[in-house]
Amino acid sequence: AGASTTVTAAATPVASTTVAATTGAATTAATKPAATTPAATTTPSTTTTAASPTPSSTTSPSPAPTPSPAPTPDHTWTRGTWTTGYWDCCKPSCSWPNKGNVDHPIKSCEAGTNFPLDNPNEPSVCDGGKAVSCTNNQPVAHSHNLSFGFAAAAVSGDHGIHGDDNCGQCFELRFVKRGHPNGQWPDWGGAHPQLVGKTMVIQVTNIGFDVSGEHSF
Repeated sequence: AGASTTVTAAATPVASTTVAATTGAATTAATKPAATTPAATTTPSTTTTAASPTPSSTTSPSPAPTPSPAPTPDHTWTRGTWTTGYWDCCKPSCSWPNKGNVDHPIKSCEAGTNFPLDNPNEPSVCDGGKAVSCTNNQPVAHSHNLSFGFAAAAVSGDHGIHGDDNCGQCFELRFVKRGHPNGQWPDWGGAHPQLVGKTMVIQVTNIGFDVSGEHSF
């Protein structure tokens, strides 16, 4: 909290000088000429009176600023989900127009040349067109503990992924060794020991509407 500052105006006593001067009046006899008696004269006296100090002018202390609350994380961890792997070469669903809150769709590439396509309406190779997933949509290791990649989002389950609105979004995955409860059967799954504790950041480029299960990607 910042220190509050009280500003006090300095009160400087001002000396006021009061001069009391009394002049005696001359008195003359009315009946006969008489010697004029010199009037008694009172010597002026000078009195110096110290003025009372002016009360200090004090501004009220400024209230201490209220500390800003700690920022609330804009995400929460979803636990108990898992990932799968696939590659089908089809045009990613996020490569079609009007998917997600993005400036332009995810790029698809031309079959045979792997050149990026500018037309987002080019049909998928899986439907007789020439648009495929670009081969550079492969994961890449940034460091020993961090990698980047692309993923299809599974829209089933309770992990908060719903479909086309998730196109272009990025998610951080952390791999743990906990297994998944499976009713009467022993727990299964859990990351490979070499992956435990590592992180991967992925961008959603495809939506798996036909995929069921509790996995996220």
